[in-house]
Order: sequence, then C-alpha cells, then structure tokens
Amino acid sequence: ALLRASDYDSLLGRALSSDGAVKRLSIEEERARIAYSRSELARLSPELEAGTGSLSAALAGGVFSVAASPSAKVGLPGGTSIALGSALAASSLGPYAKPEASLGIPLIRGGDDKLVASRTSHNAYALAKAARERSELELERKLDQALAAALKAEASLRSCRRAEAKAERELKRAVDIDGAESGGSAYRALQRELRTAARSSRDAEAARETALAALRRLFGPNPPSDEDFLKIDFPSPSLEMKLPEAEASYAVATAKSSAALAELAAAEAGRRLVLGASLGASYALGSDSAIASASSAGAGLGLSAGISASLGDLGLAAKTGLLWDEASGPGLSLSLSWAPKPRGDVELRTRDEALAAALRELDLSDSLAAAAADIAALEAKRRGLEEGTSDAEEDLAFAEAELEASAKGFEAGLSSRSEVDEAQAARDECRARLGAAAIDRITWTVEARLVTAGADAFGGQR
Repeated sequence: ALLRASDYDSLLGRALSSDGAVKRLSIEEERARIAYSRSELARLSPELEAGTGSLSAALAGGVFSVAASPSAKVGLPGGTSIALGSALAASSLGPYAKPEASLGIPLIRGGDDKLVASRTSHNAYALAKAARERSELELERKLDQALAAALKAEASLRSCRRAEAKAERELKRAVDIDGAESGGSAYRALQRELRTAARSSRDAEAARETALAALRRLFGPNPPSDEDFLKIDFPSPSLEMKLPEAEASYAVATAKSSAALAELAAAEAGRRLVLGASLGASYALGSDSAIASASSAGAGLGLSAGISASLGDLGLAAKTGLLWDEASGPGLSLSLSWAPKPRGDVELRTRDEALAAALRELDLSDSLAAAAADIAALEAKRRGLEEGTSDAEEDLAFAEAELEASAKGFEAGLSSRSEVDEAQAARDECRARLGAAAIDRITWTVEARLVTAGADAFGGQR
C-alpha cells in the first residue's frame, strides 16, 4: 500500500515519541512552568508572620509575674502591611494587657524584586516552551530530509540498475545479432561498460542502505519497514502560504523579551526614592500596680503616626504619638540614617545600563536582519521547488507513457521483456523523484513555520 498523508503523520508521531531530546525538553518545559507558577504565588500571595514574642517570668519584691508579647503581621501585595500584637502580663497584683494595631502604607514604592523574579521565571518558561516546540519542528525537518535522501537514493539505484540492464542488453545484442567475439574490441568496450554500470549499481545500493539506516535511527528500536519509507505517494503541500514579516520571527521575539526583562530589572533597581506612612493604635488595660510590676509603659488609649523616606543611601524617619492618661502627652521622635555606597557607584551603574541598552539594540537589529535573510532565502527556495515539482511530474507522465507503450509492444511481439523492465524501472525512478520533491515541499513548509515557531510563547507577561 502507498503511504498517504495520514501515514506520514503517523511516522512523525512515532519519531516524536522516540526522540529523547524532545522528551527532555518537555520535562524542562514543565519544570519551568512550575517555577513560574511558584514565583507568581510568591508575588501575589500575602505574607503572614506570627510569633509568641518573648516569654518571661520574674519574682521581685515578693511579687511573681509572667509576661508575653504575641504578634502577627500580614504583608499584602503592593507593600501594604497590617500588624497586630499585644503586651500581656499577670501577677499577684492583677492582670495587664496592651493590644496594639498598626497599618503601613507605601506612598512611593521601592524596587520590586518579586516582580523581577516573576518576569524572569516567565521568560525562562517561555524559552523552554519555545525550545520544545522548535525541537519538534526540527525533528520533523530532520525526518523530511532523511525521507527525501532515502527516496533520492532509491531513485539513483533505479537509474543505475536501468543503466546496468541496458548495458547487459547491448552486450547480448552485440553477441547474438552483430556476432561480436569475446576477444574483440567492441565486445571488450561493451563489457567494460557493463562492469562500470554494475559497480555503480552496487555503490547506489550501499548509498540507499546508508540513507535508510539514517532514517531508521530516528525511530528508536522499532522502526517501520524500509518499504513503508519508500512508498510515499500523497499530494504535495501548497507553497502559497504567506511568509511572515521579520518583525514576527522567533529571533526578534526573544531579543525583545530579553530587552524588556533587562529594562524592567534596571527600572526596579533605579527606584531610589521610597516613601511610606504608618498609623498605629493601642489601648492599655490594667491597674497601676499591675502595670508597674509588668514593667509596661502607659495606660489608656494611644495613637501614633509616622512617615519614613529614603533616597539612595540616605534614610529619614519621623514618628509622633499621643497617649491619653493623666501623666503623658504627645511626643515626637526623629531618626536619620546614612549608608553610603562606594563613591561613583551610581555613575558607573548608569553608564553600564546605557551600554547594556546599546547592546540590546544591536541584538535586535541583528535578529531582524537574520530573520529577513531567512525569509528571503525561503522565498527563493519556493520558486525552485515549484519548478522542480513540475519537472518531476512531467518526467513521471512521460515515463508512464513509455511503460504503457513498451507493454503494448511486448504483447504485440515488438518489444523485449528487458525493454519493458527498463521502462518500468524508469517509471519507478520518476516516482521516487516525485516523492522526494513532495518531501522537499513539506520541508519548506516546516522551515517557514520555524521562522515564527515559539514566538507566541513570550506573550501574556503580566
């Protein structure tokens, strides 16, 4: 039976399922997807922190007391934080509690390392997904090239065997009809042609086996039979597909994605001004004597507000509080910090980022030029394939007409059996060449898909 398009798909499926590189890339793609999902969870999930604080017990002045300070804090995506806590104490003089709550609000946020990590892992996932997709297409191209090589080797073998049969027929005719003697020059010349043709057939058979062995290796330990490989006869795919623009190519997509990631990392690292505000409230419960024994400050309702800012290596914090009781009033605290970086570090970093941006522009330009060259080569190859297929179809039609004429001549006693065999060998050779032309067309469509294959994996970054 002739191998149809559905059988080609089956061959491709078997090759894909047998390829270790494709399996490995599929596993790496899944691992990269998991890593990206984990980074998104880390970026979008609240952070919870809770603890008992310090636990203490003391005996002083004949009074035994115990104290604790449990707390909990929730950090929300975006930088907002909520903290709850309480100072707790108990002694023989009575209990004491001071619950507190505070709210931290980012007014101008700093660099978001989690966002950069998430985008980095998304880019890694996109690269892994694209690598798997492109590896499958590369394997299909390798299969097509191996099929075409086997068919061309088969066509070459048919041609050599046809030449050998013709040389043998010419030698027999020279002996039977022309009376050529074995020692004569004409006989020796024809015998030399026959030996040459026989050696060519032997070499062509070895080349065919080499091509088939390379094809079998694509299918692991259980390849299809050689006959299945050599019986490809399905319509050639159309070459009328519109080739993509260079801007849509995979090479350009990777260059743009890499540039966007680098720009994001630089932008987040460049957020030097950070501004935040905080609000707090507390309420103390307990007797004065219990408060004193617990070494706790203040009683009643307390309110506080604060603001903090940092610019590069300079930090500033201010906080004011108000406690409602008989002895305390409002208070204000200020703090200033400075952690200088090496002199000239900012200027060097700025210069380095500018150089990196220039390199990214060059990479993008090179990718565009390479993609445009690949597309132009595909366009030129398309014209050659159209002409080659047309020639192969004409050759096959002529060979089939010759075979039909030879068969009719043989039935009428006008042609020999060897002439019919030669015409059939010529027809089989043309069939193999037409099959190789069809595979070449499939290879072209695969190469056209490879221009953009994997580019869409870089979409959907958040």
